[in-house]
Amino acid sequence: MFVIAVFAAVAHAALPTPTTEAPITLLGEAALSLRLPLDEETHHALATRDHQGAIEALRATDTQQFSGRQLADHHFLLAWSLLRSDQATAAEKHLAHVEANTFVPADHRHLTVGEIHLASGDTHAAARSFEQIDPTNPVSARALLQLAAVHQKAGATKAAMEIYRSLGEREDPAEGGDIALWALVQKAGRSNPKAASWLRRLYTQ
Repeated sequence: MFVIAVFAAVAHAALPTPTTEAPITLLGEAALSLRLPLDEETHHALATRDHQGAIEALRATDTQQFSGRQLADHHFLLAWSLLRSDQATAAEKHLAHVEANTFVPADHRHLTVGEIHLASGDTHAAARSFEQIDPTNPVSARALLQLAAVHQKAGATKAAMEIYRSLGEREDPAEGGDIALWALVQKAGRSNPKAASWLRRLYTQ
């Protein structure tokens, strides 16, 4: 048995639209300490963010001898990897296990639970989960961006813009800042003088 440190790296996209349906890559450095007796192939896939490789390796893992905590962490890692490989709906069957997992950091659990709810179309439950995340946690940006998208989809543009403004007010460079600034530019209009400072910040990131 050994401790696995799963690190999520910053991914910078070229001004993606904030209303995109595509999954947003996890922003910021986040470490999840999970105690699982996994082989080197699985460990490597998780450490290098080879999500599809991790899914295949985790599914091939014999869990019959796993303890309660090990099973909980196994379900969590599967859901985590599925959500990051365009297979969000497949993560739904792991929801109950993820919700009950008290071993992973709470903010990562809230993020994962929220994303599963989002995949199932339960935007209200997703919002409740995202809102429980500590705003100082690096994963908060990912959650806030998705929460803003939920508000936009529901027609609550004002609530969405408030989230984008809060993200845009942070010092550059910041996780999710480019998406937030671009959303503000789109809302104001590129020719609007108010958008000039946001555009300058985008071009210098």
